[in-house]
Amino acid sequence: MGFTRQELADAAKGYIGTPWHHQGRKKGVGIDCVGLLIGVAKEIGFIVRDREGYPLYPNDVSSMLLEIFDEHKLKRTDEVKKGNILAFCFGKAKFPSHVGVVVEGGEMVHAMNFKSKSMKLYTVRQHIYNGPWIGRTHSIWEVPGVID
Repeated sequence: MGFTRQELADAAKGYIGTPWHHQGRKKGVGIDCVGLLIGVAKEIGFIVRDREGYPLYPNDVSSMLLEIFDEHKLKRTDEVKKGNILAFCFGKAKFPSHVGVVVEGGEMVHAMNFKSKSMKLYTVRQHIYNGPWIGRTHSIWEVPGVID
């Protein structure tokens, strides 16, 4: 069974506003970035095995996200294209510890656990995939079965 890039992007956008919660899996209640991918996959009919027990702040030796992508046969690409998955590294990490979904117009949807002196962003948000995010990008992935 296939699904379109638009269906994948729309499913991700359906989570916007959901509060961030470590290992959360409930739309509208609480979710993290991995939970967002799990929820989107289930909504579009992509069979996925969930993961539990990962740390709140992954360290540099955790390749869990890459293992998930490999297990589910995601294909690495260079295209920032609607429906593709963005994997991000923070600091000097070698492995990604955050993910988002590309939606239209060079924007992405992801579950943020971020705070600074001026703002607290603990929610699923859509915003521009630009400078700082491009610099954090580890890799881009295409979901098998996606139809253009």
